[in-house]
Amino acid sequence: MENKIKNFKLDKKNRHSYELSKNILKNINLLTKSKNSQKIITEFSEIFNIPFNTLNIKFKRLVYNTFDYKTGKFNKKISFLNIFPELLKFMGIFILIILSKNKIKIKNYDFILHGVQNQRSFERYKALLLKYKKSLVFSEKNIQFKSKKISLIKISNFKLVSSNCIKNKRITLVNIFFKILYISLYSQFNYIYFFNLILFSILKNFTLFEESRGKFFMEDRFYNTCSIRNFFFKKFDGYKTCTPQKNILETCISFFIDIDIFFSLAKEQYSKARIKSFGGRVENVLPAGSFFMEHDWYRKKKDLDKVPQNDVLIMGLNPNSWLQINNLNKKNYEYTIRNWVRKISQIYPSISITIKHHSNLVENNYERKFFENSKVKTVIKGPSKNGSYGYLKKSKVIFSFGSTSTLEAISMDKQSYFMDPGLQSKNFFYGMKNLDKIRVKSFKEFKKKIDYVVFKKKGSKYNKNNFCLNSNNVSKRVFEHLKKS
Repeated sequence: MENKIKNFKLDKKNRHSYELSKNILKNINLLTKSKNSQKIITEFSEIFNIPFNTLNIKFKRLVYNTFDYKTGKFNKKISFLNIFPELLKFMGIFILIILSKNKIKIKNYDFILHGVQNQRSFERYKALLLKYKKSLVFSEKNIQFKSKKISLIKISNFKLVSSNCIKNKRITLVNIFFKILYISLYSQFNYIYFFNLILFSILKNFTLFEESRGKFFMEDRFYNTCSIRNFFFKKFDGYKTCTPQKNILETCISFFIDIDIFFSLAKEQYSKARIKSFGGRVENVLPAGSFFMEHDWYRKKKDLDKVPQNDVLIMGLNPNSWLQINNLNKKNYEYTIRNWVRKISQIYPSISITIKHHSNLVENNYERKFFENSKVKTVIKGPSKNGSYGYLKKSKVIFSFGSTSTLEAISMDKQSYFMDPGLQSKNFFYGMKNLDKIRVKSFKEFKKKIDYVVFKKKGSKYNKNNFCLNSNNVSKRVFEHLKKS
């Protein structure tokens, strides 16, 4: 099995991107069912008394994280040649074990938020955090706030771990390390890489939640959930883990999600099916709406005077794995849909058309060159404090290749659609039947939508709650859901 995954290569000529994702999943499952993989998981399960399934989903997630969509292969971290840096890493982890701390100070919280990357992501959840008497934020960055209800712990990989986690286990761990080293040598596969990551995750998360205990736990990004983290949260009296939807569950970010409650944008169960079909665990999917929209649109003062009026708005996507999964996705995004936009601008030279990208996009020189000598405007960082929402509000019809803003716009009573040439964006939409009604498969349909909305002032009628709930009170809705859970 090790050779099979080392030699695996994605067939980027395959036009069915969902099938490609399933093929990646199949190969990961085969590896983790192998005798060697099962031995590693079993050893960890027995020594730390962690359920086998918890460690299994973590192992699978770590294997998936080594997949490089650009090359279409699992990267060099799985190669036996990269085992030597892992030997040094184990020595570093063992030093942390030797220096482990005996004294801990337990603090209890009502709500714990993990994975906050910056001030902006903290602000998105501030209204929810303040609904609890005592909230805790785990972040890798320093976050500014004034409320006494909120505490912050800055996460570091160099903090001492609790001795309670590895009590009477040091010699056993060394023995297991040499067993895994032998397996790596015999199979010519870098199992030590995964051994180190799993061990460090156990030590780190045991220590985090032994000291900081809470009733509810939320992971900021659903594609960053961790089964080991969730296990230790619950081991130390935690009740429910949850995560909000921030993106469409396209397949490249839907592998091995592990969570109790998934707070979806809308009333639908297709996301639950997607999570489970890609090896994940989810107990319940509850509709909540968009935290992004609540913060940037409903909780901020509107400055619409800074945003131009648009007839047609195209929302961009940050280049990511979905763009590299096959040649077709790249062709459709980089050329086909842009060609639709350029063509419509030539047919209707009087209408205003703007392409609005996420503010964190580095550059779009290719696009600017593509639309030279046309009236199509392209914007990355707009002047509005409301981000892209001001653009949604002041546009007559909105399109995107796969942006969540398409769904958020519908909640604003806007005509909004996905540009999906030939209905070929399988990794985005295959099986997500609630989105079928808003997929535009051809230039002819694209033009027809613009004709109806811009010139005839007509449009499609649909139930907004099937796409995105009104996001004016997402924090309250999540709080109420958790209170009832």
